[in-house]
Amino acid sequence: MINNKIYSIKELSNAVNNVLSSINIVTIEGEVVLPMIRDSRTNQVRNKELDPNEHWYFPLKDLNEPDDYQFDVTVFTYNRVADVIPKNGDVVRVTGYVNRQNVSVYSKSNKLSFRGYKVEIAGTGQFYATFKKTYAKLEPLGYFDAARKKPLPPYPMRIAVISGKQTAALRDAVFQIESRWPCAETLVFPALMQGAVSPASVIRALRQADASNCDVMILTRGGGQVSELWCFNDENLAHEIARLKTPLIAGLGHKQDDTIAGLVADYNAATPTEAGIIATPKKSEVVRDINDSVDRIKTTVHNKMNISSQQIKILEMELDKIRVRGENELIGIDSLMKQLKEYLKKMPTDEALPLNYLKNQLAASGTGICRNNRIQIASLKDTLYPDIMKYYTHQLQTVSRSRELIDTLGPLKVLRRGYSVTRQNEKVIRSVDDITADDIMETRLADGYIISKPLRKEKNHG
Repeated sequence: MINNKIYSIKELSNAVNNVLSSINIVTIEGEVVLPMIRDSRTNQVRNKELDPNEHWYFPLKDLNEPDDYQFDVTVFTYNRVADVIPKNGDVVRVTGYVNRQNVSVYSKSNKLSFRGYKVEIAGTGQFYATFKKTYAKLEPLGYFDAARKKPLPPYPMRIAVISGKQTAALRDAVFQIESRWPCAETLVFPALMQGAVSPASVIRALRQADASNCDVMILTRGGGQVSELWCFNDENLAHEIARLKTPLIAGLGHKQDDTIAGLVADYNAATPTEAGIIATPKKSEVVRDINDSVDRIKTTVHNKMNISSQQIKILEMELDKIRVRGENELIGIDSLMKQLKEYLKKMPTDEALPLNYLKNQLAASGTGICRNNRIQIASLKDTLYPDIMKYYTHQLQTVSRSRELIDTLGPLKVLRRGYSVTRQNEKVIRSVDDITADDIMETRLADGYIISKPLRKEKNHG
């Protein structure tokens, strides 16, 4: 008989719950699937463990069809009967009374949940065993070693994102890239992120991205059940990630999810949003660092120029002292010569002969002293001048390199790539909401300015 009543999703969920409530006590069997956790200190993967003093919450997967059927099991401490604490991969049997509170289809997500009180260990499941087997096979190859990880570029200009088409994970990662580092070019390589053919699709996308001359890659997918993320435990995908030339950030699932692909990647982010944050610097912080660097360079150059100027003044003072000392010695010699001439005029010729000899000797000696002082002064000039000029040239080269660095890191470099900055009332326009009608606007380009007035402003929505 066909029921022509049209049900809402909530009504149908409630109807299913009413049918379940007619069943009495029941025991279910499945494999415990607890998330894998990376230890941030050792970079090693360990199993999440259930706390014996807390309530237990864990997924229980069907043993025959783990990809399709799963219960979210809750076991409260106040009525729990369990001899052993279940571990990841254990096959357990959970017993509970079936009523509307214990077995239900959660109305908001249609997710099936089971509340039990008795837990028994029945064996070890293949799901967890497969994960550990793959991990053990790849570990000797060094795929999980921190020393093998490639460093992430500090200022990437081309970022490749491998994700599903029009997914929340893709939007989250791209949003972080564009908001934090808008000067970067974002390349999107779509791939299937779930199912049996997903590993081959992701491998193709990774190869395309690796060949795109990008600086860093992001492999991202939103959270889900373990079966939905199982494709990222594929061994061939792990080999492909290890062969990549470009650094790879994995943002797969949520914080509690860990996959082989994430462990092999150069950086394993907790979420797609964190992957976008890790891949990019923040523009405002980079601009601040550049300005700080420019200020430090200016201060360093200024200090070095002051020191050089002081050293030059000291050397000039030393040269002046030598020059003055030589001039004073010449003045003394000239004075003695004048006194000797006056004395010789008053003396007889015979007596004057020895004195003339002394006069000639003194003249020769004075000329030698003068010549020696001049040679010493010239030698000091020859010695000091090259050092002064070499130091001065070095300072000029340092200033030139600093200017080139300032020009490279400065905002004009960005303007030369085709960007522009618009100001109005001495404020940078970042949104149409900042524009005041009829006020003059100044647009800065790489080679000049444009003065304009806004005729109309429109704001994008959505």
